Amino acid sequence: MAFSFPLDRSLLSPPGDTIQETIDALGMTQAELSARMGRPKEKVNELIKGKAPLTMDTAIMLERVLGIPVHFWIKRESTYRETLARIEEKEVLEQDIEWLDLFPLKALHHLEIISTKQKTVVVLKEMLHFFRFASPQQWNEYYMETSGEVAFRISLKNTKSPGAIAVWLRLGEKAVEKLNLPAFDEKKFQAIMPKIRQIANAQPTFFLREVQELSASCGVAVVFTPSLPQTKISGAARWLNKTPIIQLSDLYKTNDQFWFSFFHEACHILYHGKKEIFLEKLAGTDINEAKEQEANTYAANELIPLSKYTSWSQQHSFFNEAMIRQFAQEIGIHPGIVVGRLQYDKKLRPAFQNSLKVSILF
Repeated sequence: MAFSFPLDRSLLSPPGDTIQETIDALGMTQAELSARMGRPKEKVNELIKGKAPLTMDTAIMLERVLGIPVHFWIKRESTYRETLARIEEKEVLEQDIEWLDLFPLKALHHLEIISTKQKTVVVLKEMLHFFRFASPQQWNEYYMETSGEVAFRISLKNTKSPGAIAVWLRLGEKAVEKLNLPAFDEKKFQAIMPKIRQIANAQPTFFLREVQELSASCGVAVVFTPSLPQTKISGAARWLNKTPIIQLSDLYKTNDQFWFSFFHEACHILYHGKKEIFLEKLAGTDINEAKEQEANTYAANELIPLSKYTSWSQQHSFFNEAMIRQFAQEIGIHPGIVVGRLQYDKKLRPAFQNSLKVSILF
């Protein structure tokens, strides 16, 4: 027999109600029941009122005295206690409902992470399940504090959109949880950088899959997570347990930005700490400027060798399409990446030669 109670204390029925109904039908008083069970009258009264739990020993006694099986009483008690706990949970979570203001609920509903974009206790529970936290308090300690036992050394407390950033990061973690990767091989990962550069040059249709497969063979998870409202992050690098993660977004839509982000994050994995998380420079986070600059330099030079770029760019005061294509062919890189480098160095205006770039589609 199954029991289902509405989450309303006034309508909640403890197992004691069934006990009372049964002894009434038998013409038995609580005093007689206590005598037949060998239990003090006060204890029986507490049991009937739901103040005392119905234990296995009590269920066995009730089976002998009232003729109702043990499994009935255990199921009745379990359902009652779970429902009571759910009511108490709902009352507690209702006090934390404003926590949902941190998150882009409309976008999360579109991604089917939550069942509705409205602020409800159900949505709050869905968010806690998504993040794997018991309460908003634990979430705050993990993402918003600068001390304590956390998985990475960063606080999102002073960012403009900590909730959205945390969601974006969590989506990357969930993607990695589905993977079964070998142990990280640093030398092997270093060795595939030229192969990934070749992919950046050819820009094949399934470039992301090729990069993911190459990186996975080295124990590195490369995941793509669409940019969320207010995140403004093109990439992140961190470790999840013993697995290094490079997480990329579609914040910037062109190949020059994408490949720069990849090599930038790869540098963090290869040369920087396993206990840190590296996000694109974000106001309010504790960014290690030296490591960020090192990653920038690494990415720039992996894509376009510095000596060749310096020699070529210093020879010209302007750069047309033919010149850019010729140089790109000489060094074996996509011309859109050369355009991006020239624009970054302010040798080319932002609007010039953008037709050489390729739109990134996933």
